[in-house]
Amino acid sequence: NAWHLAPLLRRLGVGHVHVHFANRATHTALFLKKLGFSFSFTAHAQDFMVDLGSDDLLREMAREAEFVICVSDYSRDLMAGICAGSAAKIKRIYNGIELDDFPAAQPGRGGTLRIVSVGRLIEFKGIPVLLDAIAELNRRGVPVEARIIGEGPARGELEQLISANGLLNVSLLGVRSQRQIQRELAEANLFVLPSIVDCKGACDILPTVIAEAMACRLPVVSTKVSGIPEMVSQGETGLLVEPGDAHALADAIMELSADPERRRAMGVAGRARAEKL
Repeated sequence: NAWHLAPLLRRLGVGHVHVHFANRATHTALFLKKLGFSFSFTAHAQDFMVDLGSDDLLREMAREAEFVICVSDYSRDLMAGICAGSAAKIKRIYNGIELDDFPAAQPGRGGTLRIVSVGRLIEFKGIPVLLDAIAELNRRGVPVEARIIGEGPARGELEQLISANGLLNVSLLGVRSQRQIQRELAEANLFVLPSIVDCKGACDILPTVIAEAMACRLPVVSTKVSGIPEMVSQGETGLLVEPGDAHALADAIMELSADPERRRAMGVAGRARAEKL
């Protein structure tokens, strides 16, 4: 990769490259440095936590980089612990979004609480926990509708859980465009992301979709995983529960379903927090 890129970069007059993801891409940048270029990189989440598979290589990449960006305080502290010799040049910059692309949610005034969740259908998104929570809410007689956007290898398992539990109020919508996601958020009452840590130790760090939901003035129900509490202020912009606890997730959704004024206030506070951070 480096041998192919070097002459192209020279012709463009590029002397420094900034690379996203601390995996093969940044590994390539190590070889670009041997060919006369400087580099920096942004580490996101699974790229350095799981995929790279070598703390020694991560330390080498951090040592040779001009600077390193992490997308949350949680991941910055984690990387600084692994790469202690490079800690001073590891900085946190939150991922940005175009806030005004996300209009304020204006859900219908019916009695059913519309929940939206967005994410790949993979283990650490915790969607089975959400399905268990919806089943619990159905048993309690709480009128909810859940719309889950995303695709992935867990779809078959989720379809079986939906069928086995008779969850007629849950829709797996598959892949949607950014504009379609914006519309779904704009018609929702609540955004829910039940993130967990999976069997390999992988997890969300700080999902951008949480900032998108807050930009839409939606209250957020999520979990106390990694960097999520940096964005979701407990009791102010949403509610956080322990990962994997479907009963607590159902309690949080039920609590907000009964209080539209609190949901509105949390949504306003969430937009302000998204603008600030």
